[in-house]
Amino acid sequence: MTAASDGHSAAPASDRGATPPRDSMPITTHHFVAANGLRLHYARSGDAGPPLLFLHGFPEYWAQWQRQLDDLGADHVAVALDQRGYHLSDAPEGIEPYRMPHLVADVLALADHLGWARFTLIGQDWGGAVAWAFAAQHPHRLERLVILNAPHAAVFARELRDNPAQQAASAYMAVFATPEAPALVARDNHARFAQSLFGDGLRDGWATEAERDAYLAVWNDGHTLRAGLAWYAASAAERADRAPRPAVPDDPATSPWRVEVPTLVLWGDADVYLLPGNLDGLDAYVPHLTLRRFPGAPHWLNRSHAADVNAAIRAFVAGAVPRHDA
Repeated sequence: MTAASDGHSAAPASDRGATPPRDSMPITTHHFVAANGLRLHYARSGDAGPPLLFLHGFPEYWAQWQRQLDDLGADHVAVALDQRGYHLSDAPEGIEPYRMPHLVADVLALADHLGWARFTLIGQDWGGAVAWAFAAQHPHRLERLVILNAPHAAVFARELRDNPAQQAASAYMAVFATPEAPALVARDNHARFAQSLFGDGLRDGWATEAERDAYLAVWNDGHTLRAGLAWYAASAAERADRAPRPAVPDDPATSPWRVEVPTLVLWGDADVYLLPGNLDGLDAYVPHLTLRRFPGAPHWLNRSHAADVNAAIRAFVAGAVPRHDA
């Protein structure tokens, strides 16, 4: 079932964050699908070319990837999913529906609906966590994997255990997993979220007030933030389930989190939530790894450096190897 297109938003003024100008920018259309027991919404741009599936993070929604849809839709079929709980997709009640197996199954069901035997999966933040898990469990469905500022599960577990700086940077996760979290994040019309996502971008020119206002409308829809925060509670429950098990050193060669898919990791080094230590030892779990670091770039890399990100994705999908930054 297809909804009418609402067009696409204009790219910001900054050259660094803007998509390259094109004579005819592809139109973003909007669709719904019954998948994995839910009604899921996705945005699509482009009619031909290699298939790309984008997974957003928290507290975002499909529009996180608008700059990528506007550019890459010119020569790819680019799809951005509203993950379960977000915006126009169904938002089940409770915590259980947001455990990782359900999130991975949503991606598989959508790919099946689209008729994609193999595709490139691209994720950032929580979307990257789902993408890592999908790649580990369903490598035969992926041509390539692209990750933006999202830690690999095994490496992140190590950092949370051994790195005091990452422990401090991740302290908010415990707060987000509490029943009080929805009320806390909604204070002053989500002022802290708005500042975190858009403060630097509005100042530096890679975000617009229209984008911020669109996000505020989504955050006030009555379910998106409740469900998005449930992802944190579900993750905490999964960690608690594993805690009683005997501690066994993780062997990257046999780890269930090993990823054999050719993988491009794009990382903004100024991310205050996920620190660069998450890159140390990553190649042991991801043997076909290409890493590109962006000094001074924030967590929201696909908006702040959209043109560079788009170029890197296009080259990687085409089989080229972008510059490797140690």
